[in-house]
Amino acid sequence: MARIMLVVSLVFLTYLQVASTSSSGVKCVQHSECPETMACESESSLCVDPCLAHSKCGTAASCHVYEHLASCRCDPGTEGDPYRSCSSSTVNLLVYGRLG
Repeated sequence: MARIMLVVSLVFLTYLQVASTSSSGVKCVQHSECPETMACESESSLCVDPCLAHSKCGTAASCHVYEHLASCRCDPGTEGDPYRSCSSSTVNLLVYGRLG
């Protein structure tokens, strides 16, 4: 019984952590009412992290927020299409004989 309670507690804590990082709890009507790194989601009327709410970055890419909008960028040392896949600059040089 104690193990079940521990598992339930861990699942609940994980849920709370995700909920608290994806939404600020601040009500909004437009993006300007949210911090620059958050966006106003029309469905919930809450300021949310647009990277957690909608962005799907490719392999070896990370989501970044600028002026309320999410965008993907290749991770340092990689290049390519951040919405599909980024790969190591070294691999591109060795395999394709060129960078980029």
